[in-house]
Amino acid sequence: MASKQRSRMYASNAKARNYLLYEYGASDVWFKRHTRRKDRIFTGATYYLATDLFLLFDGIALVPKLSKVIFFQVKTGNWAAEKPILLFKKKYSNAAILVINVRKVKGHYKVFVREY
Repeated sequence: MASKQRSRMYASNAKARNYLLYEYGASDVWFKRHTRRKDRIFTGATYYLATDLFLLFDGIALVPKLSKVIFFQVKTGNWAAEKPILLFKKKYSNAAILVINVRKVKGHYKVFVREY
């Protein structure tokens, strides 16, 4: 049986996925799997280990009508810290970024979004 935290994550990811597919117009949505094993990300002569994409994002969505690849982060409480997102955006100015916050409002999950 899944823990309460894991169940909450599945529910919020489903809401985020449906938002991206049916409201934002994504054709494909990919969630980076968080496992015990970390990915090795190479940066020239060095590398770092991470469970998130670039230590920030939970996945990638393709949005054909905008001709964009969207990096997204899903949160369930507080909003994500803006500083790392803004630093990423400054370095990769063409990157489209969404932070999707799924909260329980009056007994129902509701999706809130910030675009960068």
